Amino acid sequence: MSENKVVIKINYDKSRSGQAPQTPKMVTVWHTGRIAAVAGLIAAAIMLSAWLLIDNSEQTPANLTPETLPMAPETSMRSDNAIVAPQVETSPLAARKSPGETPVSPSSISEQKRQPAIIYSRKVIRASLTYAIKDTEPTEQVKSASVQIRKEPIELYYFNEVKNLKGKTLFHQWFKDGQPVLKKTIEVKDNKAKVWTAKNLSSRDKGQWRVQLLGKKGELYSETGFDVIQ
Repeated sequence: MSENKVVIKINYDKSRSGQAPQTPKMVTVWHTGRIAAVAGLIAAAIMLSAWLLIDNSEQTPANLTPETLPMAPETSMRSDNAIVAPQVETSPLAARKSPGETPVSPSSISEQKRQPAIIYSRKVIRASLTYAIKDTEPTEQVKSASVQIRKEPIELYYFNEVKNLKGKTLFHQWFKDGQPVLKKTIEVKDNKAKVWTAKNLSSRDKGQWRVQLLGKKGELYSETGFDVIQ
């Protein structure tokens, strides 16, 4: 029986014969771009956490309640959203009785001094409310805040002295409790003129009165106010 033989032939580089085999080398490659991106994300997260901590520390302390926080002064609001100061009633009839205060009688109200007429234009020299006019001058001015009428009606005059309004048309507008009740036309004939109109008042006219000097386009030159009481 014949033997089975396997013959293996190996080809090798004869030029490297006799040399020791080389040891494999490890090469490390650094991805600097990725490392920088990760480092930036970590730094941003740290900064965001620090900002949130600082922001929370600046909020209202826990021991301050709505009752202890300072409040802004109270104001009233108009329809045009313009903030104005709270209005104070100046009419003597609008006075209110406080606890322990002696009631105000009509006679004491009538003795209160009336505020002078208000002049809004330099073209008005004088303005006054009077009981009589003599020789184009007011002779008996109304000095009290209220006009008391008992049985007989009285006549009140609103007097104005104006300048630089020659040829202009003016008006005296009388109001009762905020409503217009009489409007009288005034034709200015001189560069410097004295003008007035009158209103008869009776006990039925009790209320708050105001009279204004107006221009043709509604411009307000002067005004005054008074109360009629019994």
